[in-house]
This record gives sequence, structure tokens and C-alpha cells, in this order.
Amino acid sequence: MGSLRRVTILLLFLGVAATGAASGRVDEAIAFYDAARYAEALQVLDEIEAGSNGSAPAADERDVIDQYRALCLLALDRPAEARAVLRRLVERRPEFAFPAGELPPRFLSVVRETQADVLPSLARAEYRAGKASYDRRAYSEAERRLRRVVSLAEMDGLGPEARASIEDLADLARGFLGLMENHRVKAVASLPPATFTAPTRSAPYTAADQGVTPPVALRQELPGWRVLAGAVSTFMGGNPPKGTLEVVIDERGRVADARLSRSVHPFYDGRLLAAAKRWRYRPATKDRKP
Repeated sequence: MGSLRRVTILLLFLGVAATGAASGRVDEAIAFYDAARYAEALQVLDEIEAGSNGSAPAADERDVIDQYRALCLLALDRPAEARAVLRRLVERRPEFAFPAGELPPRFLSVVRETQADVLPSLARAEYRAGKASYDRRAYSEAERRLRRVVSLAEMDGLGPEARASIEDLADLARGFLGLMENHRVKAVASLPPATFTAPTRSAPYTAADQGVTPPVALRQELPGWRVLAGAVSTFMGGNPPKGTLEVVIDERGRVADARLSRSVHPFYDGRLLAAAKRWRYRPATKDRKP
């Protein structure tokens, strides 16, 4: 069909198996870390990154690998190496959310120092590129870069030093975003009246719509669950974590959008959303048409 289908998936993690060799080994390393067997955890992480089992880690798994590598290095009193790993992670994924309530204070202190060192320079580079794009009227590129500056300043868990360094740039970026919005409003207002045909429905169909057959999952694997193992007893009072994931499926059976209306766990949410983007479905149909 010429529209999208929204599906809500209720998740109850009672022990979901890992979906691949790399994912299973990441869970193995996390289990070693939870047991304070830091050297063994590092050995497993080294083997994963070397691709010794023939399966390279996915992009979202690399973030988890770097986080746990830094945790192990710091626990082994190797702070310089931990800082280098964290710097690599923050440079590659500036928006990576470190769950403050689940991490050791010493580790969080190093994270904040790394963010304060890396993110302001990244924000300045994004702002300069966005401003240059604005000056040459490449507004789409300018908006993308300037919005990233704003998102960096508004990140959850960002340390006060890094936030203060970025906030002035974010204010300037908001100003240019406002100017671009004004340009759009004026451009639309200057257009001559036109006759429009009825638009194609753009809102996703739901189970409440008549004549709609829901999509069928063809590939819907969940990331390995053991990432939560060490935190379940304290974070969830010993109960299995639960979450609610909403996915919007397009007419090709691909996931056009995925969002959590109820978080599973801060350690797990990013991996789940990344995995959902790779899910595939037999598309929904309305009146027997896809």
C-alpha cells in the first residue's frame, strides 16, 4: 500500500538467545566483567575484534565492546588505555548514552572528562560546516549539521563542563535554524494558489483500520540479552526487564522507524533499536493490496 504500517511489539526478556556468534561472545565478555574477571573479559573482546570466530561485530556491538573494554581497563588500573578507548568511542558515536545510574563513579568521571575534551571540538567543526552550508544556501546540509550541534548540547547525561562549552554554539545554531524556518515560511507564503488533489494517506495504518492485514515477521531477531544480566537484580528488583517497541513498516517490508515507548534498560535500548532497523517483514496489505 502507499502508506506505512505501525506495529507495537511488547518485549519480555526471559532469556533470549544471542543472534550470532559475535553477539554471543559479547555476552560472554560481559559475564566475565560482571564476575570481576577483567583480564578474561579483555581476552574475549580482543578475539571478537580480531574476528577469530569469523563473525565481525555489528556497529551497535562495537559501542558495547568499547564501553566494556574501558571498564575492564580501568578496573585493572590501566587508566591511560581506558581513556584512549573511551575517546575512540566518543569520537565515533558522540551521542552514545552512558547510563549514569549503572556505572562506577570513577568510570563516569573519566567519561565526563573525555566528553569535555572531544565534544566541544566536534561541535565547533559541525557548527563551522553548518554555517558555511548556510552561507552558500545549501540549507538541507546546514540544517542537518546545525541540528547536530543542538542535539550534542541537549544530550542526556552530558557532563556540565562539556555542556557549558557547547551551549553557546547551540544557541547560535538555533538562531540559524530559526532563520531557515522563516525562509521556508516566506517561500511558501509567496507561492501562488494551487489546486491540490486529495493527498495519499501518510499516517501509518493500525489494527483498528478496516481491511488491513498486518505484516508478518520474516526476520525479527533480538540482540543477546546477557548485556542486562549484571544489572537486572538491582535495576529491576530481580524481575525480568520489559519494554514496548513501536516499529513502522513500509510497503517493502522494511522498518522505516523504530522507537521505544517503554525502555527495556539503558544498556540494552541502543542495541535493540539498531537491531530493529535490520528486521524484515512481509508487508501489510489493505484490501489485499500491499
